[in-house]
Amino acid sequence: MRSTSPSGGRDGRRDGEPGPLERDGERGPARELETDTPEVPPGGREVLPGDYQVTVRFQGESSTQPLTVRADPRVEIAATAREQKDQAQQRRTEILRPLRDATQRLARSRRDLELVRQRLLVEPKPVPPAEDPHKALREALDTAQKALEAVEDKLWGKKVQQGIGRGESLVSAVFEQSGALTRTPEPPNPTELLGLQRAEAKVAAAVAVVDEFQRGPLAAFRAAVQASGLSLAPN
Repeated sequence: MRSTSPSGGRDGRRDGEPGPLERDGERGPARELETDTPEVPPGGREVLPGDYQVTVRFQGESSTQPLTVRADPRVEIAATAREQKDQAQQRRTEILRPLRDATQRLARSRRDLELVRQRLLVEPKPVPPAEDPHKALREALDTAQKALEAVEDKLWGKKVQQGIGRGESLVSAVFEQSGALTRTPEPPNPTELLGLQRAEAKVAAAVAVVDEFQRGPLAAFRAAVQASGLSLAPN
């Protein structure tokens, strides 16, 4: 794990921001990464010229060394302009943080559903006319699984089938709009600021989709697990 912090206390990492990974040729958080490996740390971002302390941590050991970041001498950019762009980049980080949190929550929900599904597979099947003691749980699991797939379709778009491309998804829209903010050190222009505003609205919509799933189908599933008395460790 690497972290950088200048002498003034500025954090050099983009805490909470999904990394610019590729999924089906599209810039944004990879679907498999976000749903199957939820503990991957966020990426970092460029920092302003200045003096920093860089710490490298690995397997319980750490090493800290000073580092000076210098501006490109070939380009004359005022310090105030660089600071304005840095503030915009930090705003982008803050906008994207709730999206990462929502996809991580969704990842844990997926793991919970799969755990119970695997557990039910080893339960003995009742012999008619006996009723399935876990019928309610199986139904709640099926409902939650279908709801989860619908949420993922809204977030990342439906998977390509027979050469037909996906429609617009919330995540792609977020990164399309936030991507309007360039990495050049000039102050952000109106188009870049508008992109951040639109990205923020798309993030809010994505978070609302995840929240609705967790308050509805997922909550019902968890209640069914509690009511079933099913032990996660089979006898």
